Parts: sequence; C-alpha cells; structure tokens
Amino acid sequence: MVRAHSHAVDKCLILYDVTAQGPVIGYYLGRPIHDRVADRWRRIYTYAGVIERYQHGNYDPTRLAPLEFILEPGIVYRMQIPERKRRRLRSTLGRWWRGPDV
Repeated sequence: MVRAHSHAVDKCLILYDVTAQGPVIGYYLGRPIHDRVADRWRRIYTYAGVIERYQHGNYDPTRLAPLEFILEPGIVYRMQIPERKRRRLRSTLGRWWRGPDV
C-alpha cells in the first residue's frame, strides 16, 4: 500500500491559473465564488462546496469526492467531463473491470 503525506496530497488537489466562466453565486472568506471556472487547459469545473483547513493549515483530502479540486481559500470545484469522453472512460473502465477478452 502506498502512503502519501496529506500535505503532498492536498497540494496536488489545488487549482491554479483559473479564469471565471460563470456568474458570482456567493462569497467565501472575501473571495467570490463563481458558478464555473476553467483552467489553462480549458477544463471546466463547477462549484461543489467549501472545505475548511485543519488547525495546522492543511486540507483533509478524504473529504473530497472524485474529480473535486480546491481553489484557494477552500472553494471546491468538480471537474466536468464532456459526454464523448465520459462514454470512452466508462467503456475503458468496464473493460478493465471485466478483464481481457478471451
């Protein structure tokens, strides 16, 4: 089993260089919460909630669902996967789960 330190994991889950794609739907710790944001690779993320830090300053990565990422200061966004890629991903995972064709 591979173990990762939580500070290393939470650094990997933080979004950088995003641009607002949707309207402001609220504020959290003085920062606007946008309905959608996009990263530099044009992947779209939609607002999913907020996450607080531990007393020592790190986030708890176990509180995030799959495809969820953090935009400082703790705003959580979920990556949106286009339908064409979702179908391909689902079939690939299905093949992997069933095993190789015999």
